[in-house]
Amino acid sequence: MSTPLLRVENLSVGVTDPLDGQEVVVVDDVSFSLGRGEVVALVGESGSGKTVLMRSLLGITSAKPGVMQGRATAWTEEGEAALAPRRPGRRRSLTTVRPGWAGYVFQHPLEALDPYQTVGRQVADSVRVARPRASTAERRERAEHWLAQVALPNPRAVAELHPHELSGGMAQRVAVAVALATEPRFLVADEPTTGLDWSVRREVLDLLARLQDEQGLTLLLITHDFAVVRHMADRVLVLYQGRLVEDGPRSAFFEPGPGEHPYSRELQARVLALEEGRPPPPSLRAPSGPAGASCPYVKRCARMAVGREHDQERCYSEVPPLVPFGDGHRVACFLSRR
Repeated sequence: MSTPLLRVENLSVGVTDPLDGQEVVVVDDVSFSLGRGEVVALVGESGSGKTVLMRSLLGITSAKPGVMQGRATAWTEEGEAALAPRRPGRRRSLTTVRPGWAGYVFQHPLEALDPYQTVGRQVADSVRVARPRASTAERRERAEHWLAQVALPNPRAVAELHPHELSGGMAQRVAVAVALATEPRFLVADEPTTGLDWSVRREVLDLLARLQDEQGLTLLLITHDFAVVRHMADRVLVLYQGRLVEDGPRSAFFEPGPGEHPYSRELQARVLALEEGRPPPPSLRAPSGPAGASCPYVKRCARMAVGREHDQERCYSEVPPLVPFGDGHRVACFLSRR
């Protein structure tokens, strides 16, 4: 890995069930590192915990109880900084190093943007985070600069628009400009192509790739689409039911690929089927095991039919740890080809 930017260790996040008020763990003991200037994809189905993980880590969620355990370390221009729970002993979100150190592009930009404020005002508010002493005129100038950086035509005119006057592709570009105006070193893009047509999707992905390269950003893409992963990522993190089941370089999933964990392969098979115009394969189901089954994927695992019996018993009685599978590659599966 390149020079580290962020290391997350044993992070668990909980939310409160609105029906019974009980705490539910939605991210369970997740550890990973991000390199400076790296493009990483965080992949998983809807509900796997991807968004909750990143929003809780960056302290931009109101979900309770939030971070339940874990720690993170960031490397900034000022040196190493520990990111710890805001109040020792309390279950709270993690804090960031400085305002604007991380930027977040939300999944639905028209919902994230303030409908009552112009585009220029919202970008200028982000500029103020990075440059608190800038004058109003300077903030306005920087806002137009960032609108130009995301390839919006006539940035001065766009700055006077309200969000409802934007197309889906324009709204997504404005959301990127809002995030970049804080001058972050780390950018999270949460399903940045959701709801866009194919041509606009490609434009947005190419835009993010260009900005990441020009700004030297560490970029984390939250997605369920392996087609996006193949187009963008240097490395892939695969999340299933709140647990990290695979972490590896692009080559572990593509060229030659196709990933080692059976869940990674299931996701890739679905994308390939859609690309070829075939119906995606159904979710695989293995026979139910005894009470207390611990591998979260055991009931969908194709390897259960051909695995070694003694290892299958472990699948039902232990949580597979994330262990080295090769150079820079980790897999959480007792039935992998070690």
